[in-house]
Amino acid sequence: MNSLVRKWGEQVIRSRQLAAGLALVAAFLSFFDLPVGWLSTVIIALITLQNGPKQGLMIMAWAILPAVAMLCLGHYPIFINIVVLHYFVVFGLAIILRKNNSWINVVKLASVLGMGSVICIYYFVPELQTWLVAQLTALAKEYQTTSFINFGSADIARGIKYIGLLGTGLISLAVVIMNLMTLFLARWWQSRIVPAVSLQKECYAIRIHYGASLFLIAIALGLFANNALFMNVLLVALMPFIFAGLSLFHSFFATKKNGSSIMTIFYILFLFLSPYVMALLSFMGWIDSFINFRKRFVIDSAIKE
Repeated sequence: MNSLVRKWGEQVIRSRQLAAGLALVAAFLSFFDLPVGWLSTVIIALITLQNGPKQGLMIMAWAILPAVAMLCLGHYPIFINIVVLHYFVVFGLAIILRKNNSWINVVKLASVLGMGSVICIYYFVPELQTWLVAQLTALAKEYQTTSFINFGSADIARGIKYIGLLGTGLISLAVVIMNLMTLFLARWWQSRIVPAVSLQKECYAIRIHYGASLFLIAIALGLFANNALFMNVLLVALMPFIFAGLSLFHSFFATKKNGSSIMTIFYILFLFLSPYVMALLSFMGWIDSFINFRKRFVIDSAIKE
């Protein structure tokens, strides 16, 4: 499997025609409800990481052609979603990762973009929350008629209202995480091709600067001024600290003999208790920005390997 991934990756990197063709075909097929659209974004990121922004931009120019066609037909939301929210964001993040080989600035910039989108939507598209509540209400009514499980209408209404209040933050967070995962996949593909690229080393070294931790406190204090806005902003602002906490856990247990077993248990807990585990990770990532657990517990060796 690794040899196949490496072989295909080498061909994609060497041949601009092949990379452009694959990106264009994957983008085109996504409009027929085939789940391959992500591949075009991965190829754009891979070419940018390995060959530079100029070639990455050339591949993106081919990949956006189906979206441009949809724009000409009046489907501008599709164009914005694909080109602006995914292609250009991942392309920019790939440039930063290529420049410093560190995920710290990548994660922080992605979070800033997410927070900026939350603020813009809050002030310029305030009807999004009302639309989201209406969609969730209609979906809940449809589910009630087809499901054997009966929830109280009051409970459903409260849940929908709560999700609606956090809808902007949740949507922005989902887009940010999706773009980061796409870039991660491209970096992993590059690491299979280029031995000098150590994705594991990069992931072990994610640690947020204490300045960002102080900024997080300021956002939390903003809840007292505008709870609706800053609650959504806080959802996205916590994301870098969750990644930092996850990095800390991995780098720590990489030095332990039974580390893989512990991490397996951890991910099982993450699957069933996601909110609590993410709260713990964000807290550990926030504390680590001040204390630097890697130096205190001498786990830098895991990063250097």
